[in-house]
Amino acid sequence: MSQKFSCTEELLQALPQPIAIVGNGIPAGAMGAAIDHHASVIRLNNYQLAGFEAVVGSRTTLRCTSGWSDIEPRGQVGEFSPFTRDSRESAAVADFEQRSGFQLICAATDVHALVPGVPNPSTGLALAALCSHLGLQFSLFGFDGFVSGHYWNPGVKNATTHSGVERDVLLGLPGAVFYGQSYDYASLYNFCHAEHAGYNVNEGLALYRQLGCVIEGESILEFGAGNGDLSAFMQKQGNQVTALEVSKVAFDRIPVRSKINGDCITLAGLTQKFDRFVSVDVLEHLTENDIRVVLREAARLADSILVSVSTRLSGLLGPQGENLHLTVRSVEWWRDLFSEHFDVQLINGLDVGQVMLAGNRRAADAPRPAKAARAADRFDLPAAYVSRAKPVYYADVADDGLTWQPDVYPTAAEIARSLACDTLIDIGCGQARKLSVLHPEFKLIGIDYGGNMEHCRSKFPFGTFLEADFEDIAMLPLPGRVLQNSVVICSDVIEHLVDPRSLMNALRELLRHAPALVLSTPDRERTWGKAHMGPPPNPAHIREWTLAELSALFEREGFTLAAGTHTRSNDGSPDLATIMLVLVNPEHARIRDSAFAAKPAPQPVAQPVAIDAPSATTATATIVVEGLEATTAAAGEQAMANPTWRARLTRARDDREMLRVLAQMSLDLGHPDRAMDLYGALLSTDGADHDALEGVVISQIRCGQHADAARLLESVRGN
Repeated sequence: MSQKFSCTEELLQALPQPIAIVGNGIPAGAMGAAIDHHASVIRLNNYQLAGFEAVVGSRTTLRCTSGWSDIEPRGQVGEFSPFTRDSRESAAVADFEQRSGFQLICAATDVHALVPGVPNPSTGLALAALCSHLGLQFSLFGFDGFVSGHYWNPGVKNATTHSGVERDVLLGLPGAVFYGQSYDYASLYNFCHAEHAGYNVNEGLALYRQLGCVIEGESILEFGAGNGDLSAFMQKQGNQVTALEVSKVAFDRIPVRSKINGDCITLAGLTQKFDRFVSVDVLEHLTENDIRVVLREAARLADSILVSVSTRLSGLLGPQGENLHLTVRSVEWWRDLFSEHFDVQLINGLDVGQVMLAGNRRAADAPRPAKAARAADRFDLPAAYVSRAKPVYYADVADDGLTWQPDVYPTAAEIARSLACDTLIDIGCGQARKLSVLHPEFKLIGIDYGGNMEHCRSKFPFGTFLEADFEDIAMLPLPGRVLQNSVVICSDVIEHLVDPRSLMNALRELLRHAPALVLSTPDRERTWGKAHMGPPPNPAHIREWTLAELSALFEREGFTLAAGTHTRSNDGSPDLATIMLVLVNPEHARIRDSAFAAKPAPQPVAQPVAIDAPSATTATATIVVEGLEATTAAAGEQAMANPTWRARLTRARDDREMLRVLAQMSLDLGHPDRAMDLYGALLSTDGADHDALEGVVISQIRCGQHADAARLLESVRGN
């Protein structure tokens, strides 16, 4: 072996994974079966096996040792050191090699640099740090911070120069799964079952029944069984059920005969095999380390799984004020974690944030299914356009004093009012400043990722905030009953994505139930000019569209476009440089009963797609202009006093163009009421004037007449 591998790193990287690293402290229970189930088993120094197989297993792949003077020479399996040959821990290696008769493989990496907070690392910590550094997947057994003696001599506590802080370091190593007591679940859930009345109601049984689950003739292990109602129900369906519950208060209420009072570490001591592992809204109550323990053991014990998790904060707190959901992660995170062991299917749950994962265990030598490659797509942009390869993360921090997309959220709120919806769902909510002001009129659901979510959850407890990877959305856990009464907002998100198809697929799925979606993004030509062909000057943007291009993209992707217009990018500039689309679900009952129900006529991809031209009679009936002469005179006087607008006015070729200049000037200079009259006059004589229609809608929004703007857009679509 010393000839085959030049260093410890090469040896470790050649091992099948996951690797069990077995320390010599007293394990948290009978870990033998769990240890032996690992692909490779590494034991430390003077380990013992005879008579302790139930505790630490019987398999050994390699022995790891520093070669210190008290280490027995054995040579029964391959041996190596996690330290470099010139480290202080290797001072006795030459003597060990002489005693054992072979050369010890040593590391090339100085592990002290990997654990700078531990000046004198033990052999076990050095090995774990090296495995983590190499990106290996490994489990840790028998590491308790040197609290106990050796497992073969538990009554004798050995003197050590190592620090008890090593246990905390081990818990934080990437790639490690720590098999040990990491959290006092028993005390916490004894409190919950005694103090929270809701814990006496078995939500798992309610979910199981409402989803119509039928499992018959199987052996089932339910983890986190609560009061046992679901276990009892599955048993009545003809299954053999074993219920495992950590709370003694709840355990005593479980009516099935086969039950175990224990936690995730208890799973490692089980040897019985099951057809199915069931757990309903339990895993989010564990630490991330312990979730990995549960899934690794579920894959050892059962052929298939049926698990539900919540991806939102709990509404209940523990005795120290801690949120009961210790792990709040995205659906994508859960999917990837389960996929290490199972081929899973995602099923939307019954509550916001709830998702079910069901599937069969994958064979140990079977590769994880590869993601399907996506065909190249220009996303309806010009052939000459150049997109950015990768964006920088956008932190939604208010530091410029401006409100961006100031008209998008009021428009969405007005559409929600007109459709009698009680919920707003913001895809890419950022720090939710614009969304939050719409509470308490609406229930709020915000979806984003990173630091934005931490901010939202702490600052706006009245909202529900979920995490999602917009580049790879597995599922947005929003039940149909909630979506039926929701308007969706997606404001300035699509331009940040390398591949927007994942987002568009998710939005299309939401619109199977939700009535309407309001989407915005910067207009490339109105922001940078017609000659701009990318990449966007904003480093957080991948690509930017024009109104015609974006409308064509969404229609090509199967969306029903009800309206497309421009609005302000921010409240510090009058420029209408942001695209705003209203996309609808024509099958929704409230949309069928509204003017939005009419589907747009097909548009050639190369042609601009905007709001359908209204008939002149519709516009005349909608826009009533009174006192036009006085309004025009006031605007004209202001225009002649301004050199820029005076020059534009003198270049006007006819009365309509003069009226258009006056309307645009009034809007830009902060007189939306005057602009509304002037644009209305243009629209009343030419119902096909798209610019005038856009001007009326923007003027109404700026005057706070959001309902009028929404009705005008609906009337346009209806005609």
